[in-house]
Amino acid sequence: MKRSNNWPFSGFCQIRGFFRGLSYPLWTYAGVNAVIFGVYGTALRHLTHDRPPGMLDVYLAGCAAGAAQLVIACPVDVIKCTLQAQIPHQGATTASGRYYSGPGDCLRAVWRQEKLAGLYRGLTSQSLRDVPSYGLYLVCYEAISSALHRKGWADSHGVIADVIGGGLAGTISWFIVMPIDVIKSRVQSDTEGRYRGFVHCASVAVRQEGVSVLYRGTLVTCLRGFPVNAVTFLIYTKTLKYLNRSDEAKSI
Repeated sequence: MKRSNNWPFSGFCQIRGFFRGLSYPLWTYAGVNAVIFGVYGTALRHLTHDRPPGMLDVYLAGCAAGAAQLVIACPVDVIKCTLQAQIPHQGATTASGRYYSGPGDCLRAVWRQEKLAGLYRGLTSQSLRDVPSYGLYLVCYEAISSALHRKGWADSHGVIADVIGGGLAGTISWFIVMPIDVIKSRVQSDTEGRYRGFVHCASVAVRQEGVSVLYRGTLVTCLRGFPVNAVTFLIYTKTLKYLNRSDEAKSI
């Protein structure tokens, strides 16, 4: 096979293609996670009043975090779902009659056509997914991490507990809420107003495509969920410990 003279450059371009559009999720999900863990920590302190937190406290604080992040996460997901819905039609016209060149173009179009209501399209659907799932997510992490520490399977720095606990928490919570996520994504990408709401969208999807449609993409999502959430919790716990040590040093 003949290798092109510009092979290193073309190879780099191919690799770079895997990271196309990275800036949008990088900035938006950084903000979402900041809200989640900030609200979670604050809510947990208010619920426990310096006593050891129970699993109910963790769940309620997680639900509060899930509700708070909707302010940022819902518009982010509307843009993401709208862009994803047009991927199979690239090079042709989309259902809405146009092809968005990127997140900024999509955001401007949604705002121009629907104003604030468009950015919060599917808010009820996303609330059904995010509020209970973040409670479950954080309960799973705390339960798994605590079990690993009790059994002596965690290392002295807690890295193993964070990685396994965070990874499994992400996988479990995604598997449970996957049917809700499938319908939520369809509602949020519906620029034509075909669906009257979450229940109507779910009934149409199941009637036309069968129950299996509710679990479409589950394997890929769960496989992705493990490393993503393992890294998320590892960075969160290490950053929190570093900041706590810094505060203690300043108070001395």
